[in-house]
Amino acid sequence: MLFGNNKLLTRITELERELASFQETQADLRQEMLYFSMTLEGKIVDANSLFIKSCGFEKAELKGKNIKDLILLNSSPKCDTFTSSN
Repeated sequence: MLFGNNKLLTRITELERELASFQETQADLRQEMLYFSMTLEGKIVDANSLFIKSCGFEKAELKGKNIKDLILLNSSPKCDTFTSSN
């Protein structure tokens, strides 16, 4: 029984290391690319500085705004990033 527990603990430790590595990679990517998170309803709950800068809004302006509202503002220079085909 003890041998099985050691094997399980070893596997848990391996998985924890993999998770930590994934989380570190995810954090790095969020710094290098446009990133925002939203609720299932499309309300923005967080955004990184690159996303905020590309929109031209302040972070406080973006929080709680629906992503559909940003896309519909395609005539606004603030949202050229979302509607540009480049």
